[in-house]
Amino acid sequence: MKKFLTMLLCFVMALSCIFGVAACAPTDDKGNTGVVTPGGDQPGGTEQPGGSEQPGGSEQPGGEETPEPAPEPSEGLEFELITEDSYMAEYMAELFGQNYAPCYMFIGMGSCSDTDVVIPSEYNGLAVRMAFLDELSGPITSLYFPDSIVTITTQELYAPELPSLTDIRLPRNQDTIVSVAWENCAFYQDPDNWEDGALYMNDWLLATNETLPTDYTVKAGTYGIAGMAFLDHIDLDVGISPSSRCHVQRVVLPDSAQAFGRAFVACSSLKEVVLPLSLTKISIMGFTTCTALESITLPDSVTSIGMGAFGGTGLMQIDIPEGVTHIGAAAFAGSINLTKIEISQGVTYIAKQAFQDCDSLTSIVIPDSVTAIDDYAFMACSSLTNVYYMGSEAEWEQIDFGSWNDELLNAEIVFNYKGE
Repeated sequence: MKKFLTMLLCFVMALSCIFGVAACAPTDDKGNTGVVTPGGDQPGGTEQPGGSEQPGGSEQPGGEETPEPAPEPSEGLEFELITEDSYMAEYMAELFGQNYAPCYMFIGMGSCSDTDVVIPSEYNGLAVRMAFLDELSGPITSLYFPDSIVTITTQELYAPELPSLTDIRLPRNQDTIVSVAWENCAFYQDPDNWEDGALYMNDWLLATNETLPTDYTVKAGTYGIAGMAFLDHIDLDVGISPSSRCHVQRVVLPDSAQAFGRAFVACSSLKEVVLPLSLTKISIMGFTTCTALESITLPDSVTSIGMGAFGGTGLMQIDIPEGVTHIGAAAFAGSINLTKIEISQGVTYIAKQAFQDCDSLTSIVIPDSVTAIDDYAFMACSSLTNVYYMGSEAEWEQIDFGSWNDELLNAEIVFNYKGE
């Protein structure tokens, strides 16, 4: 199982390497990986995920007030075009469950000499969805990321050399994953910025250290938690291993918290997490390989469970709220203690590897809303004996089954199941 879970982590983390390769690639005749010459039009205010115009003008998730309008974008910044038929678009669709392309990725300063750098939400008429920070260095004092951005990363999670950086404004977007080490930045190095073992920057929690209490309540007003904020960055050559910063056992998230992609990856001591009642998304890889996490209560407001969200956890069972309509790839993969699960009515698609290697899973309830079950969704579920299907046998036969789901198809199917 360890090998499988390491592969799961590598799948997402490898995206940062892909970003690096793409950022250096020349433009082909379709513009798939082309670098855009600085100086193009940079209008703002495009519609962002969730249907609200960003920045400014609409209520944010969790009932927050409308933010202040974005400052004027910096001129001369460098971007890369991501087209719908590019491999970058394919990886984004796999990761987020939706196709953001065509869009742009911020990749460098270009001809810009600003010290207060403002990345626009739109470039040449398309949204800016990603930010790759490897080329950033020098006397930058502040960075502004628009709400359109869903991924902020560096190649292999390196810390950018920004010794003057004292202020960061990160996106207010539930999908955003911040995968950056900040150790070489001024705000990280300043001990006055640390509070009880935690480093906050505006409304994001970016890092913790070994002095963090084992029972920790995230500060009120916090919107997002950065990837692996509770853990040392994982060495992909070594694999998953405990570190000095994974000792936390209980975390309480405030009502304001909405984004925490990869925040608790490999926190092997984490036993309890209290989620905000207003939460609508369980973030991508939010609790991957939290082996001590045996149970968690999902608020009724949750509608989406992200890719790898509970992969490799110690969950024995979990109640999925009725409002959930999306369960991402590998969402529960490798959770070897999971014995039963009921998929909520409204889910139409069970993603690839969703329950792969859940070898203690004995029964599952599948609603008649499901129309497709992707490859490997139930691969190596060796204990699966009973499938309770809420539709008829004829409806079951209409489901589009992917490859390597023999354990599911060979189980005893109970049709027209009405619940206990």
